[in-house]
Amino acid sequence: MLELLLAYATNFVSPTRCSPLVGAAKESLLMEVALRHAEEYLRKVSNDSFQRTESPNFLCSTLPNHWRSNKSLPQPFVVVAIGFVPNGTKVTVAAGNEDNSCAEVKNNETEIKDQVAKFSDLRFVGKSGRGKNFHLTITVHTEPAQVAIVSKIIKVTVDGPREQRTQNHPRAILGGAPSRKRHHQPSTVLQMPSDPNLISPISSRSDRHPPTCLNSHLTPTHLHSPSILGSP
Repeated sequence: MLELLLAYATNFVSPTRCSPLVGAAKESLLMEVALRHAEEYLRKVSNDSFQRTESPNFLCSTLPNHWRSNKSLPQPFVVVAIGFVPNGTKVTVAAGNEDNSCAEVKNNETEIKDQVAKFSDLRFVGKSGRGKNFHLTITVHTEPAQVAIVSKIIKVTVDGPREQRTQNHPRAILGGAPSRKRHHQPSTVLQMPSDPNLISPISSRSDRHPPTCLNSHLTPTHLHSPSILGSP
């Protein structure tokens, strides 16, 4: 069924089907209709979601927005050819951006079979950089070669996407942490007595430490005296 649909899409916009009077705008409209038919069919027969590339001849499965370096994708990456491509044609995938023009990609080569190229374990090893995404280049090695580009399709970092801290936090499960707003109390103003005779400033060390029975009669020399320590 997929082969028939793709053949229909190819013939629908072929020069033999369209008269010479058909302009470029109408031909583009016909190709748009063919692509919509192909997308609808793929959504029905496959669990994967597909997106368009910058080439009208190819669709590809969507990738996660953010992924960890050298980690297997949740689903195989798939490229679908709208036009006819012979079985056994090599298909390669490359990734890069302005910071990493040729990022390392593992298992990035496969072959067309029944208009579909399936990458079973495509892995992005190179990092795209903080806050930046990779552009994907799909090359179908026909004669001449056909190239399809998908801009800003995936971000690859060392740690990958991080879980939100509030999801597994105990306080978030119980309904959130209590408010920690501080209630500022007005500062207390020290009231000075109106009678100046009540003010007795401390002017000496003896005033701060009143003499006791021990320190009033004994000095440091008395404490070390042999007579007090009981020595002969």
